[in-house]
Amino acid sequence: MDTPLIVAICLTDIIGLTLGIWLLWRRRRSGPAALAGDLGRFVCLGLLLALLTTAAAVLGFAHFNPFTVLRLWCHVLFCVLAPLLIVRGVWWLLRRRRVVGALLILVGTGMEATYLWARHVEPYRLQVRRHRLVTPRVDTPIRVLVLSDLQTDHVGVFEGEVFRRIAAIKPDLLLIPGDVLQRPTVLKFEQERRALLE
Repeated sequence: MDTPLIVAICLTDIIGLTLGIWLLWRRRRSGPAALAGDLGRFVCLGLLLALLTTAAAVLGFAHFNPFTVLRLWCHVLFCVLAPLLIVRGVWWLLRRRRVVGALLILVGTGMEATYLWARHVEPYRLQVRRHRLVTPRVDTPIRVLVLSDLQTDHVGVFEGEVFRRIAAIKPDLLLIPGDVLQRPTVLKFEQERRALLE
């Protein structure tokens, strides 16, 4: 990951959590108006952070591309708003508003579970699907392998496993329709492209 992107992500998380704590805990009321105020502050915080992260990416603070903006927005949702929802849910539980507290905790925990799945499980699920096509126009069996949606920005252990599986299948023809290598920066792209080709 590029240093400007790491800095942008860290600043997004720190500023977002700081603003969120300040916005949510400056008022101590616990009635229905406080719940509406909480929801309004969550929405305003999310929109403000989405605007700030987009501006940071567009102005060059982090290398701009649509994936950078999306990554920063994901940090707003899953690393700022979701933990704040969980903590605010606990606060509501302590105020004896069990339904509100449990709902906020449930939504925040569901968001965190979605993030963990999307970030740490799904990208490493290698799916191999086999289809057999029979045609009278081909006498000899041909094994065709289609590699798509690797979507990596770093060639590592998982990508090595993908190519070991490809070698084990022994295709006669390898088709690569796209979405194999992301392009975070030109320099890194060239390094990773060479690693991918190797």
